[in-house]
Amino acid sequence: MREADEREIREGAWASIRMRIGLLALGVALAGCAGDPPERIPPGVWGGVGLALTVADEGAAAEFDCATGVVPEPLALDASGRFAIRGTVTLGHGGPDREGQEPDVRSAVYEGWLDDDLLLLSVRIENVNSTGEAFRLRRNDPGVLRRCL
Repeated sequence: MREADEREIREGAWASIRMRIGLLALGVALAGCAGDPPERIPPGVWGGVGLALTVADEGAAAEFDCATGVVPEPLALDASGRFAIRGTVTLGHGGPDREGQEPDVRSAVYEGWLDDDLLLLSVRIENVNSTGEAFRLRRNDPGVLRRCL
């Protein structure tokens, strides 16, 4: 085989490799654009042990074992799928409400991370020496609540 022929074959092989690498890079870039993460927690019911969270466009309502909660604004996500939003928790108690009893409403921080249909959520009542309660919630799961009696 002549030297010019060998050089032409090598150059053709390198051109083919460069084209394959370029197509692979384009495919990876397009795949990254196809599944843009949501900008907020999708509306619906998210549940797990000890919490049922109903998410709407304007906020969320939480039902705990022995409390309720409200998040008065959309659960907006950052680029990594995380959020931290202020809301409230109203503590419950066993037995009926007593006449004239004021609800025990506390400020709280709802922090979490969304991964597809899994929501990891921590609820921390402010001004309490606590790291908060952690929950694993699944989309379209009604949750399991053990009501205080």
